[in-house]
Amino acid sequence: MTATYIIDIMRKLNDNNRYKLTFFAINIARVRGVSPVKAIQLIESGEIDLKDVEEFVIKSLQKVQPNKDKEDKNE
Repeated sequence: MTATYIIDIMRKLNDNNRYKLTFFAINIARVRGVSPVKAIQLIESGEIDLKDVEEFVIKSLQKVQPNKDKEDKNE
């Protein structure tokens, strides 16, 4: 995959953060069991929403995981 391809994807997604895109692609690759290149292709095709990936990454990096029971009661 060339750098030009990544830049084209960033323009299409209207996101100029190459590091964030790479970080998300690596996490998608780990979760889905695909290559990072395939993960970027999934992002580009729209199969994977970056907002969902961002939320998943944030939750996975939290040291204290929120209880689902408490969240459900608050709603």
